[in-house]
Amino acid sequence: MTPLSVLTLVKDREPHLIQLIEGLKRSAVAPAELIVVDMSSTPVAQPEAPFLVYVHRLQTGTLALAAARNLAARHATSAHLLFLDVDCIPMAQCLGRMGAVLDEDDALLCADIRYLGPDDARSTWNEEVLLATGRRHPVRSFPQRARGAKPIPACSGR
Repeated sequence: MTPLSVLTLVKDREPHLIQLIEGLKRSAVAPAELIVVDMSSTPVAQPEAPFLVYVHRLQTGTLALAAARNLAARHATSAHLLFLDVDCIPMAQCLGRMGAVLDEDDALLCADIRYLGPDDARSTWNEEVLLATGRRHPVRSFPQRARGAKPIPACSGR
């Protein structure tokens, strides 16, 4: 399986970044790297992880999401990119399932998403509790079915 570069943006949400990294640490398939674009008022600390983590500063007076995503993509070393919002907690099978689909098809994927409350995920969380606690999107069901689309129920967000 081709390794995934995981990319995320953070602006003054370091606790969320820590939870995202915890999810990646628990992943059955480790990412090739985590690329973090930091737009915070105070720079985030360099996270420790059993995989490569690169933090790139983007100092801007606005929330320049497109510029930040492009900066992250430019620094990624893998051919497969997984963009995760900083408040996402990937479940253990998320990277493996995404990578397997991308090895078969050149695709744009969206995983099944659950929404968590502010106190639903702590350092002692487990997947079963998060999946049971998380609420589905109030309007849509993910992933949206496109031609040849396959469901990938493996990621949760908060």
